[in-house]
Amino acid sequence: MLQIPELLAPAGDAERLRYAINYGADAVYCGLPEFGMRSAPANFTPEQLTESVIYAHARGRKVYLTMNTLPTNEEADRLPEAIKNAAAAGVDAFIVADLGVMEACKQFAPDIFPPLQHGLEQLCRSTDRYDPKDPFGQNLRSAKGG
Repeated sequence: MLQIPELLAPAGDAERLRYAINYGADAVYCGLPEFGMRSAPANFTPEQLTESVIYAHARGRKVYLTMNTLPTNEEADRLPEAIKNAAAAGVDAFIVADLGVMEACKQFAPDIFPPLQHGLEQLCRSTDRYDPKDPFGQNLRSAKGG
């Protein structure tokens, strides 16, 4: 069966999210001021995230939230609330790079796990550690192949 790839576009703010959706993106990824690597864009406030998810879902599109930094201990204390707020906003998935953040998403937003997308830049240093049969990384192999 033919599987059509998803057209995923970046959305640095609510205006760009609307443009991406209106011009054909199947899904967009965006970030909050904290926990995402996209520091240059304006990013989304929690209120804008909620409004944007409503906009995307009304058009049959998805919104993925980047939480792909490696949080400090201080940031980690704020992470559960950010995950819960994102889940309440209705995001469709999280893009993560840290296994601790992935576990927090699983714990504090269980209805979103799966799907959970990986930012592979942190998880895998080589293709022999990535298992395409396990795209959510539940069984990541060690560097020694074990």
